[in-house]
Amino acid sequence: MEAAVGAPDGGDQGGAAPREDATPMDAYLRKLGLYRKLVAKDGSCLFRAVAEQVLHSQSRHVEVRMACIHYLRENREKFEAFIEGSFEEYLKRLENPQEWVGQVEISALSLMYRKDFIIYREPNVSPSQVTENNFPEKVLLCFSNGNHYDIVYPIKYKESSAMCQSLLYELLYEKVFKTDVSKILMGLDTSEVADENNSEISDSEDDSCKSKTTTVNDVNGFKSLSSDQVRLDHNGKFSNADFQGVHPENGPVLVEELGKKYVLLFS
Repeated sequence: MEAAVGAPDGGDQGGAAPREDATPMDAYLRKLGLYRKLVAKDGSCLFRAVAEQVLHSQSRHVEVRMACIHYLRENREKFEAFIEGSFEEYLKRLENPQEWVGQVEISALSLMYRKDFIIYREPNVSPSQVTENNFPEKVLLCFSNGNHYDIVYPIKYKESSAMCQSLLYELLYEKVFKTDVSKILMGLDTSEVADENNSEISDSEDDSCKSKTTTVNDVNGFKSLSSDQVRLDHNGKFSNADFQGVHPENGPVLVEELGKKYVLLFS
């Protein structure tokens, strides 16, 4: 993801889930002992959600997409009847990471990974089991806005993951990088403000840089996306960034290589 970096922010939402009971759907899921983990609002949201639940990392969403395309092509006789127009042209369009997908791809993913899909669509309405292959393992999703998929986890999973992540970061910083964690925390709170004028992105951006980044318009879509990148100014180098939470005002994100947290200025 390409973004210039703006003012630092002192607060953090502390995770990739929305605030407790932020919406009627969140309140409903919480009553069931579940919580919704938000996923980037783009054409790869389904593949991001599946990549995390099956391969344990959203960063592998392109891998999941391409595997799905391969499976559809190899099993053409099962799916072609559900596709309007040319089947090959449809698969070609699917190669675009921003191409939205739906039931056909869910059916393929279910058979590929031997997991049935259960989708929550409305508050106080029982979820739909959209695949019925009698697989014991499930992929839980929340569907909204007519095209978007978020992840649904048990609340206990969230609590356990937070503890594991905390321990892992502490071990990495102190034992591997030999870094004083207290200094990092101080740096996060005192990050300098970058020039807002640097948020402009040139139309002549190098293609090699574009291939490493994604331009986005909805900051609220970004949670726990590993291997996304930012840069501090237009001509500066790209740095790895960790989108750790949902924030109403464009950020903050932790630029790990610099040990500082910044607010993003999207183009």
